[in-house]
Amino acid sequence: MLPAPAAAAPAADATYADEEYGFEFKYPKGYVRTEQELSDRRLLSLFLSPSSPNTSLFVAYTPVRDDFASLGSFGSCEAVGEMTILPKGEVGGTEVRSKMIEAGNYKGAYLYDYTVSVPSQPVRHLRTIFALRPRPQNVPTAGSMLVTITCQATEEAYGGVKGLFDEVVESYTVK
Repeated sequence: MLPAPAAAAPAADATYADEEYGFEFKYPKGYVRTEQELSDRRLLSLFLSPSSPNTSLFVAYTPVRDDFASLGSFGSCEAVGEMTILPKGEVGGTEVRSKMIEAGNYKGAYLYDYTVSVPSQPVRHLRTIFALRPRPQNVPTAGSMLVTITCQATEEAYGGVKGLFDEVVESYTVK
């Protein structure tokens, strides 16, 4: 008996548009969306796959000081990747391991493709857009907003959702 064909990855056919911070991207219409405010003032929009609990997208909003006027304020794409994407497992005393696959500048943002390995968990494959967006004039505090858009799946499932992740990344636009 032949194995059943793999289910096709959903298309990125719905739009997440943030008018305040001037960006948008596509995501699968069937993904379940929730919003959370974290204790450290960060906001999080989660998009969970209804058919694959290990596949998700999220947008994290982190306020930054007003002297961070451009992505260059954080450092080069490579330096930011070294500081934020690649945890120092040995230095921090953990067994978390990360591997950078690709990093580069993309549509005024930094784009990272990497894997993370945590003991007793499946290896995860992530794609992250790291962007600095100006704070809207109607927001009374100073500073900009660091916006990260991350697609993630287990490494085992990544082959089936890579095309979807490509669509999400390619659809990212700044207004």
